[in-house]
Amino acid sequence: MLISLSTTIFCILHHPQLALSTKTNVMVEDSLLPLLYNRTQDSVVLITTKVNPVYLHRGPLATGTSASSESIDVPVARGSGFVYDKEGHIITNYHVLQGGTSVDVRFMDGNSYSARLIGKDPYSDLAVLQLDPLAIYNQRLIPLSLGNSSLLKVGQHAVAIGNPLGFSGTMTEGIISQLNAIIPVGGIYHARMIQIDVPTTHGNSGGPLLNLDGQVIGITELGLPQVGFLNFAIPADKVAKVVPQLISNGTYKNVWLGISGTDVTPDIAKAVGLNQAKGVIVIYVTPDSPAYTAGVRSGNNENRLMLYGSDSNINSDADIVVGIDDKQVRQQGDLLNYIDSKSPGDQVTLKVVRNKLILDLRAVLTERPSG
Repeated sequence: MLISLSTTIFCILHHPQLALSTKTNVMVEDSLLPLLYNRTQDSVVLITTKVNPVYLHRGPLATGTSASSESIDVPVARGSGFVYDKEGHIITNYHVLQGGTSVDVRFMDGNSYSARLIGKDPYSDLAVLQLDPLAIYNQRLIPLSLGNSSLLKVGQHAVAIGNPLGFSGTMTEGIISQLNAIIPVGGIYHARMIQIDVPTTHGNSGGPLLNLDGQVIGITELGLPQVGFLNFAIPADKVAKVVPQLISNGTYKNVWLGISGTDVTPDIAKAVGLNQAKGVIVIYVTPDSPAYTAGVRSGNNENRLMLYGSDSNINSDADIVVGIDDKQVRQQGDLLNYIDSKSPGDQVTLKVVRNKLILDLRAVLTERPSG
């Protein structure tokens, strides 16, 4: 139902308390956001990734690498990060540091320090830097606290502070647009992502996404360049799980099942004889993976489906995952988000449809192989 401007004016004229309430809300928000910025700005940093010409062919920034004195490093990328604790740990995105040989961290007050990479996880796109001792002694470190991203709701306000295009300490605001998004990046599916309409761009990566209480509910990661209102953040619950391992071990053990598949569409359901277009049909099972050991099958290539006049890479006798433990699997997101919440060594029960029969297959999840 459309509400006209005249209707709105009528409501305000005949219900002045509505106008007063609206004005009060705007005033509260106008005062709240500056307070939020003042509370958190000193915790957000500008990260400059540099390449030392001597090490141009070394590849990505190695754990423990710090600046070299042999020649002047050249800045190649800028991003954002935030103070995690009083020990000088800085959280950012892995891709902000990728390809560099040294890194500088600059605070909002203008102080700049060198830092070293102590932990990285390309799969979650998270990394931890350690400030040099001079920063820990001289800089007033104000850690940001992590919120509970599992409590987020669509429509909730969110605020990003970072360094878009190098403009230091920029605040932008919007809402949570969607939760548990699945985003493919470089062949890796990022699960449980927070979709936001908060304006972000290059340089925001690695910066905090905050609720109105100043808690970190996510880490700004990426956006779709062709659509300005679709941006994404790594949820705080994922950060809380990954970062302690990066600090203590330098790496994180990502969980792994070992299958690739696609959502069952009405056309696929019709071709394989399903009554409903639900589930994930298996396209490939990695040899010696947990799914392979559990007996998950991708079917026989002789039974390949032809969809829309071309080879679909789907076999008509492939397993269709319709459940995991007590959760229904309607699409890939259900499966990937659930697996992402588990740890290596956990056992899951996959409910699959095979040749119209329902089977329960038990798999013990393992650590994702590197590379």
